[in-house]
Amino acid sequence: MSQQHRIDAIKRKAKKEQGLKIKTPGSSFYAPLDPKLVSALPQEAVGLDEYVKGFLSEDKQMEAILKEKVTGRSIVLDNTSAANINRCGERSKPKNYRISNREAKRKGIFALSPDDCKFATFVALNSLWMRYMEDLMCGENITGQVTKLLKADLHGALVKVTKTKCPSYLGVTGIIIQETTQTFKVITAQDKLVVLPKRGSIFTFLFHNEAITIYGNNIISGSAERSKKRYKIKKTIGL
Repeated sequence: MSQQHRIDAIKRKAKKEQGLKIKTPGSSFYAPLDPKLVSALPQEAVGLDEYVKGFLSEDKQMEAILKEKVTGRSIVLDNTSAANINRCGERSKPKNYRISNREAKRKGIFALSPDDCKFATFVALNSLWMRYMEDLMCGENITGQVTKLLKADLHGALVKVTKTKCPSYLGVTGIIIQETTQTFKVITAQDKLVVLPKRGSIFTFLFHNEAITIYGNNIISGSAERSKKRYKIKKTIGL
């Protein structure tokens, strides 16, 4: 017997004394299981459900908690701390999100089609605006009327351009159907949509048979911003 064979024989003998089986022709490759683990296993073959239930303890308090906290309630499984992504893959907007003017213009939210703008359609809007002005001016002195007039919503007012630095706009009369920071969009009696610049123009409208003049330079802002603005009465106003 060679020296290598003697070494292999000594190793096999040492491992047999430790209770391990060595792979030899006609023997198993795996070591036997621990007797304690064998005694814990079920002696008869059972199904998977019964086997799992055998390891689970029936806790009545846990069942009560599950019925109170889980049963009949919606459970959020998503990660709420991550960025909210809608179904289209875009980032969702917060609840107090306000669309910008650039985005509104890009989406065409305030776009007006000249074909759909008819003067007869907006006559009812002018009548509604007259009732709005009567309620707004009721019980106010001259100073209070001037302040409220500058902050009033002018959508629906029938205005006329009495003075302007651009001669092509002089004398244009129409109902205001849209106001921006710099312009008025009016519809004339000829069903023509005209954009009038505020800067350098003076507008006049009738209210209770009185001509009221508005200087465009003093109302260069949107209707919503103008309602929050504080105005100072000036002695002279330039065109």
